[in-house]
Amino acid sequence: GLFTKRATEGDWEETGVPGVRVRRLFVDRPRNEMTIQVQMDPGSSYPRHVHAGPEQCVVLQGDLRVGDMVLHAGDYQRATPGSLHGVQSTGGGCLLLVTSSLTDEIV
Repeated sequence: GLFTKRATEGDWEETGVPGVRVRRLFVDRPRNEMTIQVQMDPGSSYPRHVHAGPEQCVVLQGDLRVGDMVLHAGDYQRATPGSLHGVQSTGGGCLLLVTSSLTDEIV
């Protein structure tokens, strides 16, 4: 079957990281996977974390700094299971589409 979630459906949830919110699009607990939108306010950052499964990220709007690299709208990044993701930050704010594990660990 098909599942549709309209842009006006679903609330943005606080993550506990200042300036970073998520909107859950789909959660598959048995497979330990989720698809979310991530909204980061200008000047905010997300801490280092280890991936429990693969992560895919597409920048939909704005800028996302990952290490020395700056990603912009349309850019894509994939992280493998077990990899360490350094601090991610944004200067002007961003909106991301992310598929990831439910059990990534902040370090």
